[in-house]
Amino acid sequence: MAGGSEAAAELQEEATCAICLDLFRSPVMLDCGHNFCQACIGLCWARSAGAPSCPQCRQALPSRSLRPNRQLGNIAAGLRRLGQTVEPRQVRGSQGGLWSTPGTHFEGLFLLIKDKVKAERQKIASEFKQLHQCLEEQECLLMARLGELERQIETRVKEKADKLSKRIFHLDGLIREKEESQLSGCEFLLQNKDEFLTCQGCPQNVHISVFQKTGLYPQCFDLTFSSAVNVTLDPDTAQSRLILSEDGKSVMQGATQQHRPDSTKRFDPWPCVLGCEGFDSGRPCWEVEVGSGSCWAVGVALESVRRKGPIDMNPVGGIWAVGQYKEKFQALTSPTPTPFLPSMVPRRVRVCLNHAEGRVTFVNADNEATIFTFLQATFSGKRIYPCPLDSCPLASLLP
Repeated sequence: MAGGSEAAAELQEEATCAICLDLFRSPVMLDCGHNFCQACIGLCWARSAGAPSCPQCRQALPSRSLRPNRQLGNIAAGLRRLGQTVEPRQVRGSQGGLWSTPGTHFEGLFLLIKDKVKAERQKIASEFKQLHQCLEEQECLLMARLGELERQIETRVKEKADKLSKRIFHLDGLIREKEESQLSGCEFLLQNKDEFLTCQGCPQNVHISVFQKTGLYPQCFDLTFSSAVNVTLDPDTAQSRLILSEDGKSVMQGATQQHRPDSTKRFDPWPCVLGCEGFDSGRPCWEVEVGSGSCWAVGVALESVRRKGPIDMNPVGGIWAVGQYKEKFQALTSPTPTPFLPSMVPRRVRVCLNHAEGRVTFVNADNEATIFTFLQATFSGKRIYPCPLDSCPLASLLP
């Protein structure tokens, strides 16, 4: 009788999962020969990083291949019908620590799921903390710019008030001279007509729109809610003199033409190249490292931009870009470029695209100052592609 009990105990031990300590449910066999419940080994591997291994013998496995063990499942099902039970005990987990299980299959799985929920909660809290910090930094930056604008307005108003006071003082002197000389009204006006004509140039009421003046609201909206994207250049669009890096992240202009098959997608003869991925919605942004070069241009282009022959480098030709030529900085507007003078020479330029609003903003990534913004761009629902127009390495902006 004792021998029968020992045999039953050994059979029960062989039909027990080493992870949940319960009789097998849908047992599967690993390449090392050990068996586990399919749900248990799946959750165990989900908790661990790196290559899969056996939780029992620690042997590294070449893959996550699982083979169903129906015969062992039938034995476990038979024992379960006979009313066999498994005593609670401790088992060494896949990470080397002891975790206590209550002896039931589903309670063991609950502990694994609980750990996953805790890790996900911590991840979400960390992401929201970073977002809050970013919003605070943007608020400080925008409030500083607003304060600077307020000081500029106060200075301009004071200058206008000083000029007006001087004119009033001068007119008071003319009136006193008139009273003293007792000239007739007509003689006085003819004698001092030039002074009175200058008074006609007094400014009217000045209406100042802070957002129109600075573009703070559109810029704040775009920068706060933009999504950083990883940009890779498309070699099928690169002009034959352009040399792309192996990872498609940088481009430079070579001295000779490269041997590339001609196609309708490739630019010729302008030194242009497009990104692999286009955007027809959202607010993507990315950074371009222009370095200390004195000749560069970066921007975006419509998918339908002209590839062969002369190209209009402006919104009329389907291109929105800014650049530098020697000491001159300019936005490629239509009909003529618009010059601008940045507060600091940019080394990295961030391109922010708002497809729905038709807005393209260029920001100096070194000091977060806005370089130029194209407003009310006509995209007509078409896809927009990143478009470096000259030699410069391209750097993706990490989230």
